[in-house]
Formats: sequence, structure tokens, C-alpha cells
Amino acid sequence: MKKIILFLLTFILLVNTASAIENASVELHGEKTDVVLGEDIILKLSAVNIITKPMMTVQVILIPPSGMSVSSSEFVTSGAGQFTSTFNISTGAGKDIEVRINTNQIGDFNVKGRVIYYFGGDISTAEDNTLSLPIKVRPLPPTPLDERTAAEKTTGLSKNTLIIIGILALILIFIIYRSRKKSAEAEALISASVQLYGEKTDVVMGEDIVLKLSAVNVITKPAMTVQVIIIPPSGMSVTSSGFVTSGAGQYTTTYTVDPGAGKELEVRIKPNQTGDFEVKGRVVYYFGKDKGTTQDKTLSLPVKVRPGETEFERAGRLGVADVRSKHAVKSEVLEFGRQQKVKEAETDILIEQKESEADFEEAKRGIEALRLLKQAKAEGRKGDAGVEQEVADKGRASDVGRSGSININGSIIRRSNIGAGAMKKCPHCGAALPKYAGFCGECGGKL
Repeated sequence: MKKIILFLLTFILLVNTASAIENASVELHGEKTDVVLGEDIILKLSAVNIITKPMMTVQVILIPPSGMSVSSSEFVTSGAGQFTSTFNISTGAGKDIEVRINTNQIGDFNVKGRVIYYFGGDISTAEDNTLSLPIKVRPLPPTPLDERTAAEKTTGLSKNTLIIIGILALILIFIIYRSRKKSAEAEALISASVQLYGEKTDVVMGEDIVLKLSAVNVITKPAMTVQVIIIPPSGMSVTSSGFVTSGAGQYTTTYTVDPGAGKELEVRIKPNQTGDFEVKGRVVYYFGKDKGTTQDKTLSLPVKVRPGETEFERAGRLGVADVRSKHAVKSEVLEFGRQQKVKEAETDILIEQKESEADFEEAKRGIEALRLLKQAKAEGRKGDAGVEQEVADKGRASDVGRSGSININGSIIRRSNIGAGAMKKCPHCGAALPKYAGFCGECGGKL
């Protein structure tokens, strides 16, 4: 009998919890949940009213664990070990309360929050939600908890009884989840399309995560009133947001989407620690003015944060890059010098080739001139006219004057220049050559 009563109580608790989720969204958020001893922990407890409900009166209570002390708080009223405040939230709006806690000892802790609210002036609609957030304070390893012994001491039930109750509760939760999922999937085919999207879900520490939550109305429906809520996980902080209203750990706004149109909102999140996380989103909407068509959809997106580059790794990488750049500059200078030497060598070869060609042409002219002079000397007794006729008959561009001079291609060679003073010997074969000759007419050697 005792087991049956306990099972019924568990069922009632689950049903009440499920209905509470449909009315408001409450969240306990920590920007960083893995800290070292002495490091402050910033916690925010928030509540968001959905668009289908009237004004919501809310009381929030934050209970830090023993081993920690509150260093600053935005709560209106505080008490020893509990910090509380009461406020009103309009339809579709949100509110958050922040408290800064200083760690006094190492270990694993659990910060508790409690949110009590009702809508309008009807206190009978009051809901009571309990939240918790695990906190780890390093450097010592966490002390293992004997959960089985604690559960037995708390409930007074045996181990087997607790196992049976747990199995029944899991079965019940699975049935409720499946029924709601099927209903939501069936409705989604004829209603709106909602999506939680991350441009990059595998990042390194320090790299921002850009998330977008969007809703698209179908053409068969009237104008759609939408409230979107995005809930980053603990261990991350929001650096920028396109949301109209924000709360601690929750970012919400409300807008209208025409038939066949869509709308998206963006939030940029900065990871503060590594690990595997899950970003949650929630979309509440109805069509026209009929709030009876309200749909409530929950979305999730897994995000992985990997360790980034350490200060020493970055310094090493920059050092290697600097050394490579210096070597690259040195090699470029050496390559430029090599290319210049090659160009200079090529230029010297070309100049030498041109000089050799010029010397060869000069030698040819000299040999021809020498032959003509010899011929003129042998036949000079015939008279000047005879020599001129002889040269003209052979088609030479030369002439012999009365003084015995010959003009060859603009060079004037006189008989008076032919002699001991105007001749030189070839160093190769000893032949007598004109003083101006560059090559030997006998052996072809260069002079």
C-alpha cells in the first residue's frame, strides 16, 4: 500500500511539473560553473512570461550552498542563506536577478533556486518550481557522494523499493514524452516551421558561437504571433544579442509573422570553459487572435568546445613563423645576387661575341685592303687611270688616287703608310701585317 501511495504522489508531481513548464519559463544560469578557489561565481535567476498569459506576479528565491558567501546582490530583500525578491512580469516579457558568490572552500556544490508565480490576481493559479545548478570548485578532486546511503536515509525506503519507483517514473516520463512528441509532429505538418541553427557548433575556447532561432509561417495560416526564447547553457556568456528582452540565461522577444513569411533572431555566445554543451530554444506561437491554437515547441542544439591555443603554443608558433620569414628574406637576397651574376656573365659573353664579330669584319677589310694595295703596288707603273679602271672592273667600292691612296668602305689607306712603321708581325706565324689589322691574314690568329 505504501508503494502505491508513493507512486501516485510521484505521478502527481510529474503532472504538475509538466503543466508548470507550459505556463512560464524559469531558469537558473551560471556564466561559469567550474572555478578555482577564491574565484567569484555569477548566478542569475530569471523568469519569462509567455504571450498567452496575463500579468505574472513572481517571487524568486536563491539559496547558495554552505561554503560560499555572497559578495554582491541585486536582490531587493536578503536573508541569511536565502535571497529573495518579488516583481511583476508583463505578457511576453522577462526579468532576471543577479547575485555574485565568493567560493570559500573546494568541492562540488549545488546552488538552489525557487520560483513561485501566479497570473493576474488569481492566486489559485500559483506554481512552485525548484531549480538547481551544480558548481565545481577546484583544485582538489570532487568528493564522491554516497547517493544510495543519502537516499535511504532521506526516504526511509529500501534499495529495491527505490529502484522500482525509479523504473516506474522513467516509464511514465517516456509515455508523456512520446504522446506530446507525436501530437507536436502531427500539428507541425499544418502549422509553422521553427529551427534552432548554429553556424558553427564545434569551436575552440575563445571562439564565439553564433546561434539563430527562426520561425516560418505557412501560407495556409493567418498572421502568426510568435514568442521565441533561447537558453544558453551554463559555462557560456552572451556577448551580443538581437533579442528585444533578455534575462539571465534566457533571451526572449515577441513578433508577428505574416502568412508565407519568416523571421530569425541571432545571439552570439562566448564559451568560458571546454566540454560538451546543449543550447536550448523554445518557440510559443498562435495564429490570428485565437490563443486556443497555441503551440509550444522545444528545440536543442549540441555544441562542443575544445581547448584553444595556449599562450606558450602561440608564442612558439609566432617564433617559428618569424624564423621562417627571416630565412625567406635571406634566400631571396641570395637568389637575386645569383640572378644578377648570371645576367652579368651573359652580358660579358654577348659583348665578347660582338667584339669578336667586329674584329673579324675588320680583319676581312684589312686583308682585302692589303691585297688591293699589293696589286696596286705591282701594277702601279701602269698609271693611275689603269688602276682605277682595274678596281672599277672588279666592282670594288674603292679608288686609287695620284698619291697612291685607296678608299675602302670609308677607310683611306695610303701607300705612304705601307712600310716598316705601318706594319706589324703576327705573333703566331710571323707574317707581316698592317698595323691596324685585328686578325692575321695568313693563319687567321687574333692579334
